[in-house]
Amino acid sequence: MKPLSVLALLGSALLLGGCSHVSRVDADRLTAFGEPLDQPEQYLYYLVRIDNRGRPPDALPPLAIRFPAADRPIALDALTPSLTARYLPAFVPPPQWPDTWKEKALRETAFEGGGFYVHFETQGPGFIALCSHCHGGRHSPVLCTADGSVCHRLPVTYEGLVELIGPPDRVRRVREVTY
Repeated sequence: MKPLSVLALLGSALLLGGCSHVSRVDADRLTAFGEPLDQPEQYLYYLVRIDNRGRPPDALPPLAIRFPAADRPIALDALTPSLTARYLPAFVPPPQWPDTWKEKALRETAFEGGGFYVHFETQGPGFIALCSHCHGGRHSPVLCTADGSVCHRLPVTYEGLVELIGPPDRVRRVREVTY
């Protein structure tokens, strides 16, 4: 093998091997992503997504969120557009989105702010995301058990995540996260 080919292969291996620092936790409709943000030996989960699209609110995991201005956690299955609007502004699509995406987003009922994104369908919450380290900003969204007895601010350790959601269905390393 030529020296240049060997260098190219080694470089590719280093790039590929260095990209899998993201841990993905799946628990039914919930997916969480974590990276070693502060300490290389501990993953902190900074993004939690709950995809309940096409399902009724009673299919949501038994969790609650505490909005920044709320005095208590609100169970996911109790979220409504009018309640969410008390705490979060309406979602405004980014200016770089194509016009067709912007038009569709403006027709939908969604709210965003403080590390929270809540999208509603006719039957209730369809997609909920909490993110502490996304889009260049830093937020501190809070995820709780449905009764509000246990709460953790994101980013959360694996142990804290398990305390909220129970043992996950799957834990794996992934190469990238899409927001």
